[in-house]
Amino acid sequence: MQIGLMIRSGNNGGNGAINAHRWETLREMALLAEDIGVDTLGAPDHLLFRNDPSSGVTLPEGETRGTWEVFTLLTAIAAITKRVTLLPLVACTSFRSPAMLAKIADSLDEVSNGRLLLGLGAGWHGPEYKAYGFPFDRRGSRFEEALRSSCRC
Repeated sequence: MQIGLMIRSGNNGGNGAINAHRWETLREMALLAEDIGVDTLGAPDHLLFRNDPSSGVTLPEGETRGTWEVFTLLTAIAAITKRVTLLPLVACTSFRSPAMLAKIADSLDEVSNGRLLLGLGAGWHGPEYKAYGFPFDRRGSRFEEALRSSCRC
């Protein structure tokens, strides 16, 4: 059996575009997890959270909560750990072109000495799509297209 943990890079306090845990706190979490024998550390691939009851996110109207960019965070964790597998939970294929996602994942896999487990998904939180200008329609077919494209890179 293996044990995995998700590092919640965002927190629940305050207003603002990024109110995420500081790197020092995330660093301590990652090192402690590796020290106690956790096998996999995951981090969420989100850009922001805003009120959207239809998707289960209930925040005060007008409030934005953010997280750190997942691949930057996992690369930093890769540089300070030696054993844990690293997992984006899950890398949203809508946020990066297939070729860019493959390039980013390849770089993280190199920095981590082969410890990347690439989880992929179609995305689900409409407000982050709208905020960053990504189309929210046809996520399933876009996901399929991204998977097909990534096999040709």
